[in-house]
Amino acid sequence: MTDHELLLAISNMLDTKLKAELQALKEVLRTEMHEMKAELRAEIQELRAELQEVKAEQQRMKAEQQALKDEVHCIKLYQENVIVPRLNTIEACYTGTYRRYASYVEKLEATFRDVEVLKVVVAQHSEKLKKLA
Repeated sequence: MTDHELLLAISNMLDTKLKAELQALKEVLRTEMHEMKAELRAEIQELRAELQEVKAEQQRMKAEQQALKDEVHCIKLYQENVIVPRLNTIEACYTGTYRRYASYVEKLEATFRDVEVLKVVVAQHSEKLKKLA
């Protein structure tokens, strides 16, 4: 055998061996890719399920928010139509009463002074009446 024939034989042997190993490597890679695809599909399904849950929660929260807005609106209307008019009426009553009492403060103070004077005079008259009796 010539060198060329030997090199060709070695080359063929290497090609055969490399092809077999490449084929095995391809099979391993193909298997791993299928496993990875399966894992990715499973994760995608999980993420889709979680996304659906998040969307459902978001819808629930929007409905809750709308309910709160409606409730606040009702409270504002009740406050405007019932509470504020009643507070205005109460304020008017207390303001009127305050004004009446404020005008009598000076008269009341004068009355207290007059009562003090009357006490002194009655005490003096009581003493004089005791002496006469």
